[in-house]
Order: sequence, then structure tokens, then C-alpha cells
Amino acid sequence: MLENRMIQFLSRMKPQVGRRDIWLLGAVVFVSLAVQLFFFRQVFSNDLFFQPIGTSDHYHQWAKSILGGEILGTGVYTDSPFYSFLIALVYRLAGIQPLAVIVVQMVMGVFSSVVLFLLGKHLFNRPVALIAAGLNAFYGMGLFYAGTLLAVSLIHLFMLLVLASAYWALRQTSPWVWCLPGALLGMAVLTRPASIWMVFPLVVWIGLHHAAQSQWRKQVFKSVLLLGSMLVMISPATIRNYSILNELMLTTGQGGVNFYLGNARQATGFHKPLDPMKFSAKKKIPYFKERAEQMTNRPMTYGESNRFWFWQTWREIMSDKDHWKKIIVDKLLMFFNHYEYTTSLNYYSVRERVGVLRWPWVSFAVVFPLGVIGMLWMRRRWKQLLPWYGLFFVVLLTNVGTVVSSENRFAIMPVFFLFSGVALNSFFVRLRQQQWQTIILPVTVWLLLLGITQIGILEKDEQNYHRATAHSDFGNQFMNQENYMEAAKEFKKALDYLPGNAQLLRLHAGALLEIGLYAQALYSVEAAYRKQRDDEEILTLYANVLTATKHYALALKKRVAAISYDDKNPWLYYNLGMTCYWAGQDDRGDRAMAQAAALDPALAENCRDIRDTIFQKREAALFVVDVSQAGDDTHFNSKGRLPVYRNRPSQPPMHYRPYQPPPVQYYHYQHHQPPPPPVQYHHYQHYQPPPPPPPVQYRH
Repeated sequence: MLENRMIQFLSRMKPQVGRRDIWLLGAVVFVSLAVQLFFFRQVFSNDLFFQPIGTSDHYHQWAKSILGGEILGTGVYTDSPFYSFLIALVYRLAGIQPLAVIVVQMVMGVFSSVVLFLLGKHLFNRPVALIAAGLNAFYGMGLFYAGTLLAVSLIHLFMLLVLASAYWALRQTSPWVWCLPGALLGMAVLTRPASIWMVFPLVVWIGLHHAAQSQWRKQVFKSVLLLGSMLVMISPATIRNYSILNELMLTTGQGGVNFYLGNARQATGFHKPLDPMKFSAKKKIPYFKERAEQMTNRPMTYGESNRFWFWQTWREIMSDKDHWKKIIVDKLLMFFNHYEYTTSLNYYSVRERVGVLRWPWVSFAVVFPLGVIGMLWMRRRWKQLLPWYGLFFVVLLTNVGTVVSSENRFAIMPVFFLFSGVALNSFFVRLRQQQWQTIILPVTVWLLLLGITQIGILEKDEQNYHRATAHSDFGNQFMNQENYMEAAKEFKKALDYLPGNAQLLRLHAGALLEIGLYAQALYSVEAAYRKQRDDEEILTLYANVLTATKHYALALKKRVAAISYDDKNPWLYYNLGMTCYWAGQDDRGDRAMAQAAALDPALAENCRDIRDTIFQKREAALFVVDVSQAGDDTHFNSKGRLPVYRNRPSQPPMHYRPYQPPPVQYYHYQHHQPPPPPVQYHHYQHYQPPPPPPPVQYRH
């Protein structure tokens, strides 16, 4: 019977596994699967999850390049190679569908609950196992990360598998079984390089187990097998790095950079990056390599750059120890804080769009205090539980040593789930036995730890910055899908968090221009221009809106101003030519188009086509040139804040019409953290306004 076979299989981990355990395990699978399917239904009905954003898009594009034949890639690894190849495998089997990866990650979540149940049953008892598995199934951030293309769910499962295989190997007689936890740890390192430090508590644990038996040869042999199998699993990435970069590099080349970002003199450890424009995974390492070469006046390899930033960080720490001590304390408080500081996709902004995430799921503020109490209660069994304590300190130190984030912190959750089960089970037992005095101290510690999680580390302005970043990401996603109505709404939400930001105003104006709300677009772009007059892209968009509203004289001024910042860009002359044609200055338009074609001969045909198209539209609309409607640069109010017009409200109301999204398409755009967002729309793109509306009268 299948049930008997399951009993025999589970008995290899621990004796006395009976039918009751099989039924409980089935219940764990059923509940976990039901929760994951319920959440997947919400994901499937929300277009937010159909196109990756930020770091998720980086993995998505990397997986597509692998499918395209770029197995080795170019340059240094900036992120987890194992996770990218896993996505590529899913895409090969199910098509290029991010939802297929989400399904796989939800299966991982169910399997994680099963492994936690087995470990809890092996180390403690059934109630602890059930509580730990239940906490894993109902943890809100676990559901959130299962719905994103990030390696968080994978590293969570790998840590559980490493621990489960280590306890299994400890009960076997053959030392060769230690190759299994070593191989799993190697895959974890390829998923997150900081996992390599987990090898030390495992080696110490092996030594403690054999020290009482005076079997030092077995201790050394098992440790060598563990370490060797881990290195063998990592070796493909190391060999690839040597063949591409001509230097030895274990996996990724960002350890020194992360150490610098988390501990340098200007660093905050978890707040805004030192340079938002260079913080994306794809740009960060080459950018810091270039900076290292400038500081040393010599070319460097990626490995040399990595070592340079390690030593540069130590020099800055030694020169300002007080600042470093302060950010260490801040990072410790942030690590144990209830606030989920996500660096890729803001959890709280996603929760605004996905209502199920607002449900009262299990949170970090619940499991952290209980987990610490459970660890304190089990301190006398520290030798048996050393891998769990080791995982706790490895994740804590690697976060505090670099940059604290919710994604990196999630690897510690298996420890808190298991020991929360220990704490809750102990509370119930003592309450049932009416041992009131024995729970006073644990309750006091619980209240103290709960208070620590509520300490406000991030200021309101910083939280607003991250939420504005997320809504800007969502808006750019909708722009890629040509869903300009939703994009305008997201940019407006971003402006609610960062009012008056020039780049967000520009993005908002660009979306409004696409849906034909010219008055609102003019309002936003003028506000952006007032904030940042020397921005080439704001000038270009400003001229686009002015052309659409028949303010040709002022539009031509802005075109010329944009060219003054980059007179070698053919698209700026192309845009100037189009505005000249709409303004009736055909000779000047021909000269501008000729200049664009001279700078880029590939544009010559486009220049001829757009000229013919504009002339046809002018004739079809019985176009009459009226340059008297063109304004000047004096239409801002005296305080220099926002434009004020007569006979219309200070800010036109936005009216949105229902929108049916087009089929989902995937575009490549770069991870960014505005303001200012590096993803740009309508930078030097082909712009063709519709037939001009009736002249609009403005009072200046």
C-alpha cells in the first residue's frame, strides 16, 4: 500500500512514524496547497504580475537570453545564475510565461511546509511540527515572494533542504551521504552567495557529534565530503568566470561592492543607495569597477575591483568609527523591524493593488519574538540544534555586514517558524498545567521583543520615496503595455507620495499626452519644466505637448533649447523638423530633417515619410497656420510654482474612460529606483501629434 511505503520512507528520518503522521502530513499539504491556489487566483486576475518589474525583469531577460543560446553570457555575474537557469528551464517547458514560474514557486512553498513538518517531528513533536508548517503556509511575505520573479522562495527551500539532509546524513553509517547536503548547499550558494558561510556551523556540528566518540578521522572525512561536494556544485560558475574574465571568481563579483554600500562613510545600510542611477544589478558592478579604476589610475579586473572596495570600506570605517557604529545599530534594529524593506518591489504598494495581501496573514512581528523565545527555551539542546542557530547567525551577520533588506532577511524564516512552534507549544502546555509563574518571564521577553519590532527606523519621507518608486515602476510597466490610462493613474499615485518631483511630473505628462488629455499634460509638463529647466527630456516632452496644443513658437524654442544640450543627436533635429512642419515653417523643417539624416543616414526615409504624412493631415484638416496662439516663457505665476490660467481651474480634473488592455507584451527596460527613474519614455522617439484641435485661447 502507498501508505505503508510512505511510513517506511519517513521512518528513515526518524523511527515511530505511524499512520497518524501520514494523515497530518496530508493535512499540511492540503492546507498549504489551498492557500497557494487561493493566492494564485488573485495573482492571475491582476495584470501587475504578467510583466516582471525591476530585478524580476533582470532575471526574466536573462532567462530569455539563455533560451536564445547565450548560455555563458558576457561579463561578470551580477545576480544568481542558478535561479536564472531555473526560470529558463520553466520557460522551455511551459513557454515564456512568468505565471508558470509563479506556479513553480507556489509548489516550492507547499514543499517547504512539508519539510518543516518533517523536521519539527524529527526534532520535537507533532504539535511543534504542525505549528511550524502552518506558520510557513500562512506567512504573508512568503505568499508575496511566491508571486514575484525573485530567488527568495528558492533560497528558503534550499536552506530547509540543507538542514533536512544534514540531519538525515547524521543518522546514516556511510560517510558518503554527506555529499547530498554539500551539493544542496552548493546550489544555495549559486542562488545566494552569502549562503556559503553556512558551511562553518555544519562542519562544527559534525565535529561535535564525533568528538564524544573520539572519531576524528570520520569527522575530517565527512567535512571534506561536505565541502568538496559544495565546491563541485559551484565549479561550473567558477570555470565560466575564468573562461570569460580570465580570473578566479567563485560566483558573483559584488561582495566588495555590497560591503561598501552597507558600511561606507556615506552609507545608511538600508536606505537610499549612494547613487540611484547606478544601483541596478546590471549597472552596479561595472560602475564601481570604473570608479575604482579612476581612483587608482590603472585598469582593473572585476576581482581586483571587488578586493579594492573591501579595503576601501575598511579605510572609511577606521576613519569614522562613530558613524559605522551608528549604522550597525540602525541595521540591527532594521533587521528585527516589522517594516518589510524590499529593494526590488515595494510590498506595501503591491498590497494596495492586491487586496488579499491586506488580510491578517502571519507577519514578521509575530514570528520573530516567538522564535527568539523558543531559541532561548531550547538553549540546553544547542549541540543538537546547532545548524539552526548557525543559520540564524549567518543570515543576521551577512545582512548587518552589507545591506539589510526583506529579501535577504527571508532566509532566516525557517528558524523562526520552527522555534515559534516550540514557544507556542510550550506556552499551551504550561497554561494547561496552570504553571503561571513559569510563563511570566517569557511573556515579558515577548513584549520587549514585540516593542523592538515597532521601533520606527525609516522616516516617513523615506517610506514615501520607496512607495513612489514602486508606483513609478507600475506606471512604466503599463506604458510598456500601452495601457496609458492605468499608467497615468500610477504616476499620479507616485506624485501623491512625492509631490512636485520633476521626473514623475514628466512621466505623468507623457501618459496624459498619449491618451489625449492635452490640458492636463500641459499642466504637468510645465510644472516639471519649472522644477528642472535644463533637463533635455523634459524639454522634449514639453515641446511635444506644446505642438499638440498649437503653441508652435514656444515649442520651437524648446526644441532649440534641447538641441543646445546635445547637438549631435539626430532625433532632436527630427523632432524640430516635425514641429516646423506643423507650424507651417516648411523650409526650416526641411533643413532640420536634412541635419537629422546627415547625422544618421538611416533616418532619411523616416524623414521623408513623416513630412508627407504631416502634409496630408494638414490638408485633410484644412489646416491654417496660426502662430498668434503661441505663448512665451512668461506664463508662470509670480511665485514660480505652478502655471495659473484664466477661465479654467488651477489643476484640470482628470477624467478616465474604461480601458481594455491589449495582449501582454514583454519589453526590455532597466531596473531603476526613481527619482529620477532611469526608464525613459518618449526620449527621442518618433512623435506625431494628431490633427490639431481648434485653437485654445490662453491668457498669459
